[in-house]
Amino acid sequence: MCSQSIFFFFLQDPLSTGLIIDLVTNGIELRFDARSQRLEIVRIYDLRRVELWYSGQTLSSAWAQPSVFQISKVFGPSIPGTYDQQQTHFKLSFPVSVKRLSLPN
Repeated sequence: MCSQSIFFFFLQDPLSTGLIIDLVTNGIELRFDARSQRLEIVRIYDLRRVELWYSGQTLSSAWAQPSVFQISKVFGPSIPGTYDQQQTHFKLSFPVSVKRLSLPN
């Protein structure tokens, strides 16, 4: 199977906007900060193309599509979701915290 990837950036000033790599074959989009080049967002837009597992449970695959209930059950409480009637999808957000700790010498 041939893999397709699309790269997005602003050629005239590449540090003005982040780099977006769209892994079309896998249904995944990666967004990187323009200056630090750190991965900021992983967006999975086609759950049939990627197999996701968490804590021994299948979240998505070609044969199993996740439900709102299943996602909530696996990841626990989240910020209340919103339903977009125009696009007919439900959006759940999960708070993420990143902490940097200094290690003793």
